[in-house]
Amino acid sequence: MEDQNKLVAWYRNLSDREQRLVGVWFVAMIFIVIFITTVKINGAIEDRRVNIDAYESALKLIAERQDEYATAKGGGTGGGKSLDERIATNEIKLQTFLDKEATRFDLKINNFKESSAPVGGKRSKKDAGGVMEESVVIDIESADYTQFARFVDKIQRSPELLVIKRLSLQRPRRANEPQKVRVSMTISTFKKGDS
Repeated sequence: MEDQNKLVAWYRNLSDREQRLVGVWFVAMIFIVIFITTVKINGAIEDRRVNIDAYESALKLIAERQDEYATAKGGGTGGGKSLDERIATNEIKLQTFLDKEATRFDLKINNFKESSAPVGGKRSKKDAGGVMEESVVIDIESADYTQFARFVDKIQRSPELLVIKRLSLQRPRRANEPQKVRVSMTISTFKKGDS
């Protein structure tokens, strides 16, 4: 309270001209703060727009390829084999395949986590008809949208029996990479296990 009284006394001791200058200075500072805040908000909005545009271009590429995906999903790339034949003859090594394709598209896989379980959450291979689901969870810290979309397309169009079960895309940890994305995805294949 005492400091406030000192400030009021100081202001009253100023001449009219000095009081007007202090008032103008105060108003100018308010406008400067508002201007700086507005510029920062507009910059953040523009960054978001760039990210949205990049996501939209990736989604557009995926939408363009949806018919090819549906054909592949329906067995169009299975070489005329039935699903049972494809499972019985499936010998793909997921980690090797994914590592090779990621390298082809200049993507660095930061983490591989493999798992294997009977299909459909059954307790044993026998309950699942001897069919095992082998899965790999991969993490990519920083992937170019276009290269990543091509990588996903390659997986989906592969003649191998592959399914992308989960796909999570997030903004990269570094804000200076607007055309990049962090990825976590689960890819599965199915094989006939020993009965």
